[in-house]
Amino acid sequence: MLLGITRGGPETDGALSRVLFICEQLGISGHLLEFVQEGEKGATHVWAEVLANSEKWLLGIARAIITNPELMCIHKPLMAQNDVTSKKVMHVLKKFVEEKGFGLDMDTRHLRRPRTCILTAAKAQSAKAADKVFKVSHAGGVELIDKAEIDSNLG
Repeated sequence: MLLGITRGGPETDGALSRVLFICEQLGISGHLLEFVQEGEKGATHVWAEVLANSEKWLLGIARAIITNPELMCIHKPLMAQNDVTSKKVMHVLKKFVEEKGFGLDMDTRHLRRPRTCILTAAKAQSAKAADKVFKVSHAGGVELIDKAEIDSNLG
């Protein structure tokens, strides 16, 4: 039983084809895709025993995108990822917002409510890909920063 989404026909958020598409776009490795395809019929695995930390983070992001929330808050989504995977993750998150969901029929985009993704940045790459960047500090409170100032403000 999947909680939060319905796994069913091709029009559901939990459709296997959509789940696999999201996982592939995020760069989830082949052996993990096999686990996903097995679904409930596959063997039970303990994540801590079969996954690297970067894989756990990536699967967490995939699960969030699959549930298709209108508001998604992610803490440091690129922290455990290399540059190639970081680019993939940011691309998917941007498309998630632009397309009002990701991996869905574009013909029904106009019927969907807007999507917002708020994330904290551990890397300049994630901040540079964002539409707006805010610096939060004890000294300065919350301030909107120019993208040209990102490198000097992160850290």
